[in-house]
Amino acid sequence: MWVLVLEEGPPKMMYFIEDLELARTYGGNAMVQMGDLQVPATPNNYAIWYVYHSGHTPDLKRDVDTLIESKETITPERTNEIFDRYFGNAAEGQALRDTGQGLEAAISKLIGFLSEAGTGTEEYGNALEQYSTQLVDTASAEEARAIVTAILGETKNMAERQINLRAELAASTQEIEMLREGIRDAQREAMTDALTGIANRKALSERLTESIEEVEETGVPMCVLMLDIDFFKRFNDSYGHLLGDQVLRLVARTLTECIKGRDLAARYGGEEFLIVLPATSIENAIKLANHIRETVAGKRIINRTTGESLGQITLSIGTSRYRLGEDSEALIKRADEALYAAKRSGRNCVLSENELSASAVA
Repeated sequence: MWVLVLEEGPPKMMYFIEDLELARTYGGNAMVQMGDLQVPATPNNYAIWYVYHSGHTPDLKRDVDTLIESKETITPERTNEIFDRYFGNAAEGQALRDTGQGLEAAISKLIGFLSEAGTGTEEYGNALEQYSTQLVDTASAEEARAIVTAILGETKNMAERQINLRAELAASTQEIEMLREGIRDAQREAMTDALTGIANRKALSERLTESIEEVEETGVPMCVLMLDIDFFKRFNDSYGHLLGDQVLRLVARTLTECIKGRDLAARYGGEEFLIVLPATSIENAIKLANHIRETVAGKRIINRTTGESLGQITLSIGTSRYRLGEDSEALIKRADEALYAAKRSGRNCVLSENELSASAVA
């Protein structure tokens, strides 16, 4: 068994390849196609095209196919977006490793401070005991005064040690808190789509798993919405990717404004989004889908530079309900089928899996 590791800095991914010739084929095909498409042969780009030709990740293959079919120049921004979506965990892992090292150093400092404090306390106690014995044995006021002066000196030194210790402990506490915030930031970034600022595929996968486990335990219904921006490629072709990216952000922001509670809106890929709706019936999922659709359709897209109106953006939406015992892929597949049925029905509409079943019977 051969192991292929593609890396730039920390390891980004690892695949087990049964046959060395197969690995060579994937790599060769990747390099040829990158050359044909004029994609720079960077480690990150090679990782994308290698996995594309291996077929290990169908979602990545679909995203790359969409990129190729657009017949536009494949920019570093687009390839970086794909790389971050599918191989972005390395950044989180590196951040956690860096934070772990910083935490280890901070804890070592704390242990040193506490050890020093313990030693100082022991020395102070021994000194007091010694001076106490001397006071009992002293025969003159002068000697007693000297002993008391020494005790005061030891006490002052101990107090200064405690002040320094408190300052060091406060500084170390602040440092550890900053490291904890670093972990939170790394986790948040790893769960966020870089372009739109909403949840990414990793966060979506985790929430789906949690929601499915809840349904299996309680029987409470759970639904998903699959959403796609109508004629988005035409919009990009007409106005360019910069405005297209602004539309993606607008839609993402609208989705987050329309959902509530434990609902999660995530970017699924390209111009597709998916919303997880725990504790939601199919009827209420359809109502929410129509509310989202109407809200987005009610917005007008304006070119801020020229003031030109670019019209409206509409969504096609498919809904499905989780069925006990199935996996998330089956749930998403039915929502996706309903989505494309909505597109075939004229776009800017909502269809559910129930309507798919009814049309199949008819």
